[in-house]
Amino acid sequence: MKIIDKLLIILISVVVLISILSYSYIPPYFGSSFSSNNLVPDTWNFNELQKIDKNLISAKNQANYSFVAYGDNRNSSGKFDELIKGINQKNILFSIDLGDMVDKGNINQYQPFVNQIKLSKAPVLTVIGNHELENDTKGSNYISIFGSTYYSFSLNNSYFIVLNNANLIRIDDEQMRWLQDELQKSQNYKYRFVFMHVPLFDPQNATNKIEYDETALIDVNQAKQLNDLFDQYNVTMLFTSHIHAYYNGTWGKTPYIITGGAGAPLINSTPDHSFYHYILINVSDEGVNYQVIKF
Repeated sequence: MKIIDKLLIILISVVVLISILSYSYIPPYFGSSFSSNNLVPDTWNFNELQKIDKNLISAKNQANYSFVAYGDNRNSSGKFDELIKGINQKNILFSIDLGDMVDKGNINQYQPFVNQIKLSKAPVLTVIGNHELENDTKGSNYISIFGSTYYSFSLNNSYFIVLNNANLIRIDDEQMRWLQDELQKSQNYKYRFVFMHVPLFDPQNATNKIEYDETALIDVNQAKQLNDLFDQYNVTMLFTSHIHAYYNGTWGKTPYIITGGAGAPLINSTPDHSFYHYILINVSDEGVNYQVIKF
């Protein structure tokens, strides 16, 4: 072997050795300040969030994006299919189903729903609702498919918190502590969005008096505690469903949207509230815009 060849081999070996010695682990790049919390790997919501991240990385303008919120499709084979076709015509980053995806929590009822959301061009995230607990009080079937019943994630300048109040009564103490920590973290972001199935109060009951009412959290004292927390941490928008209609307003200082018109039978209400719909949310540095899309 020529001397020059030996020197070349030595040089390459030295470069490789230096690279190995100086190597330090660099975590994978998650979009524009993307992170996630309390998500179970290899479950539906975890995998969908990875898709959202990839789409965000490839977006030309990462500061501006749209997402869709809806709830209470409850194994609808007609209206919910129509909703999916509608949002497929929108340029959105993801959609989020606010619960009551199935009529009962039996494992066989989830397959038709999963088949439907697989037709969505954009990733679909989920929130557990009270119907997911019927015949499955611990939500084990939901967890086996979708993962954690409460979780959070961030995208760009926004923080997203998904809660589990599907038992209709209250959020347990462990989740409340987790929520307070998450709301504290969210202060580093411009926008804070919270999602849960059951509303804090019933907008049809303007007094919010303490009484047994399955259209809102039964533990009204905790509902007020949650409202105070959302006020304190300046939640940008609270999204709920459960009531099969559309309502919006403000509880304390916290604006809310109830969107329960994704396919389940509508409540008997006025035409101003009782219609099938979803919410299109446009996020930019200039602000957040909400559009009610009827179908």
